Amino acid sequence: MIKKFKVISFYTIIVFLTVSTLPTSVSAACKINGKKKIEDICSKFQKSRWKTENLLGKGSFGTVFSVKDKKNEFENIALKKMKAKSNSLRAFSKEIQIGKCFNNHPQLLSIYECYYTTNSSKSIQDIYLINEKMESSLTDIIFQNRLKRKQRSNYESWKVKAMIQMAKGLKEMHDMGMVHLDLKPDNIMVGYGNTHKNAEVKLVDFGLSTNIREGQDLKGMVGTPYFMAPEITDNKGYGKPADIY
Repeated sequence: MIKKFKVISFYTIIVFLTVSTLPTSVSAACKINGKKKIEDICSKFQKSRWKTENLLGKGSFGTVFSVKDKKNEFENIALKKMKAKSNSLRAFSKEIQIGKCFNNHPQLLSIYECYYTTNSSKSIQDIYLINEKMESSLTDIIFQNRLKRKQRSNYESWKVKAMIQMAKGLKEMHDMGMVHLDLKPDNIMVGYGNTHKNAEVKLVDFGLSTNIREGQDLKGMVGTPYFMAPEITDNKGYGKPADIY
């Protein structure tokens, strides 16, 4: 237990120091318009534009494919298909607005385009997101490493690099007046580039993210229980520090 506590403390210190010492971002604040509908921010889906290459992942969130843009406007992209439910459209709208705010930051997943299809009653049926393609999540990296102890020395140095990259992405969000509120290994994606050594980390899934003013305390239980900060689980006011936990 003591050894585990020391490791956790070491990486927490890296995040804290990186977030607190980086210069303030000059990016404009990311403000969410809760009244915007999917139709206001997305276009009708054009299936003929995208060539599906292979399945990348499937789960309760939807299905993700590697695709090619026949217009050659975007490269190294993925298409995420999600079933639209009436009670989730507002959350989808918020996530898309937030994702589009982050298109210029290397540690935040870019959402390039969004589309939708409708059913016979003209209600939204499916939502499609075109975003950067990432190879795996931090969860995958953690479990793969347990099977490859011979790479321990390289893995330890990569963890430091990954934590600094996470902190940079988090700092950008905070500077833009946002909190993530659901940071966990599943929501930290890794793109390998040419080699494992060049792996780049990006924060993803902004469905629970929200605007926050300087000094503001948020209320309510939000996030994944196992990864929640104590101030959230204790039902106290919380803010940007909850992301660092």
